[in-house]
Amino acid sequence: MDILKQIVGGHIREIRKRAGYRTIDDLAEALGVHPNSVGELERGASWISPDMLARLTKLFNRPPAAFFPGVDARLGGTAMEALLEKLDEQQRLIRTLQAPVEIPHLSAREGLRALFPALDDEQAGLLVDEIEATIERQNELAHPKSGLARKRK
Repeated sequence: MDILKQIVGGHIREIRKRAGYRTIDDLAEALGVHPNSVGELERGASWISPDMLARLTKLFNRPPAAFFPGVDARLGGTAMEALLEKLDEQQRLIRTLQAPVEIPHLSAREGLRALFPALDDEQAGLLVDEIEATIERQNELAHPKSGLARKRK
């Protein structure tokens, strides 16, 4: 798959230069992204994200497929399908991460046991105590004169 990223990145570089954007910085500014994002894309170090593809299509007034010509001819009939599937997968992941998550109410000990099944009750209790002590120390540092910090004897 790395060759696919390099082919797409090289093609985007060609489009950039033909459109008069001499440097990666010029294109990044026009797209409203960091120059590293464009550089990684052009070098084939990263996949083109759905957001970046949308920005490129808008800026260059081209359909998304215009950024992938020749891919099928160089890598076989399924290369374009593989790239589009990767983009779909990224979009699904983004939607999943943005969706609200319902988490059942658990005690701190139960939550730790759910996250780390290898912990026994004693270990989970010790970890909860340490976490609570750390939070208390942070509150004391952040609010030394407020009622949030308990006075130690």
